Amino acid sequence: MTTSICLGCGGQLQNHDPQQPYYTPKAITETTICQRCYRLKHYHEAYQNILSPEAYNALISEIAALNILVVMVVDIFDLEGSSLAQIHKLTGHNDVLVLVNKRDLLPKSVSDQKLRHRIKKRLSDIGIKTIDVLLVSALKKQNIDEALALIDLHSRRRDIYVVGATNVGKSTLINAFIQAVNAELKNLITVSNYRGTTQAFIPIAFENQVLYDTPGLYNKNHISEWLNEDEYQSLVPKKEIKPIVFQIHEDQALFVSGLSRFEIKPKARITVTLYAAPTTPHHRRKLTDAALFHEKHLGGLLKPPSTPKPIEFSKRTFKINDTKTDIVIPGLAILTFKGACDVTVYLPKTLIAYEREALI
Repeated sequence: MTTSICLGCGGQLQNHDPQQPYYTPKAITETTICQRCYRLKHYHEAYQNILSPEAYNALISEIAALNILVVMVVDIFDLEGSSLAQIHKLTGHNDVLVLVNKRDLLPKSVSDQKLRHRIKKRLSDIGIKTIDVLLVSALKKQNIDEALALIDLHSRRRDIYVVGATNVGKSTLINAFIQAVNAELKNLITVSNYRGTTQAFIPIAFENQVLYDTPGLYNKNHISEWLNEDEYQSLVPKKEIKPIVFQIHEDQALFVSGLSRFEIKPKARITVTLYAAPTTPHHRRKLTDAALFHEKHLGGLLKPPSTPKPIEFSKRTFKINDTKTDIVIPGLAILTFKGACDVTVYLPKTLIAYEREALI
C-alpha cells in the first residue's frame, strides 16, 4: 500500500478500504486528493467531521512545544464565535498574529483603523494576546500583501502555523498567500463552505519556510450546533451585509431566525440595527403575544430550523445604557442598540449571547 498526505485535507491517503477515511481509488502521488476532498471540491457534498474535539486538542497541542509563529484567523462577522481562547492556550508561548478575515462583509464606510482598534480591545477582553491585528479578505484578496509582510516581519524565519475555528476561511487565505507568492501554482489546498474540510496539518513549502494549514475547531457556543449543514450555510453571509434599522418607541419583540427572540423595552425612542446575512429571516411584533407566536411558528414562519422540533430556550436580560452597544449571537447576528433599554434574549439553552461595545 502506498501512502502520502492528501493535498486537500492533510489526511493520510490510502487506497485499500473505501469505508475508511482518506480513501482514493486512484494511484497515490504527491498531488492526489482523497475521495472526500474530491467530492467536496467538485460536487459540494457535505460530510461529517472526522476529527473529534479530543483529537483536535491533541493535534494542536503539539504546536506548544515548537518555536513558531501562530497566525490565528478570526471571522469579522463572528468575532466571538471564532475567537477561541483555548486555541491560544494550546499554542503555548508562541507569538500570535491575528488576521481578521472577511472584511468585505462589513460596510466599506466603516473605518479600518476604528475597526482594528475595537477588535484588538475585544480580543484582549476575551483573553487573546496578540503581537498585531490586521483586517483582510481572503475572498477579495484585500490586504494580502500587508499580511505577508507582517508574517515575514514576525516569523523571523520560523515556520508558520495557521489556526482558527471552522469556517473562518483559513484555507482560502492560505491559497491567497500561495498565489501572491507564485501566481503559477495550481495545486492549492481544498476550499469548501462546509465545516471540517481540513483534517490534519498540511505542510506547504513557503519561500524559505514551511506554512501549515491546520484543522478548524468547532465552537459549541455557536448557532451551527442547532442546525444541519444546509440550514447553517443559509445564515452565513456571502457578501457585504446591508444593515436593517428599526426605530423602536414601545415594547417590541424581534425574531431573528427561529432560534432567537429579543424582547425590547425601551426607556424612550431607540434605534436598533440588525447585521445578518440577507437570507436570515427576521420578524418584528408587539411584545404581548411574543412567546405564543414563537412557539406556534418555530420551524414554519420562524426558520431555520426548517422543521418544528422541541427546543428548550433560556433567557438573559441585558440593561443597555446610552452607550452604543452590540448584542452578539455567535454565527447568527449582531444587534446594535443606540439608546437606553432592557433587552431579554431568548436562545437555545446551550447558546450564550455576548454584550460588547459596538464594533461599528
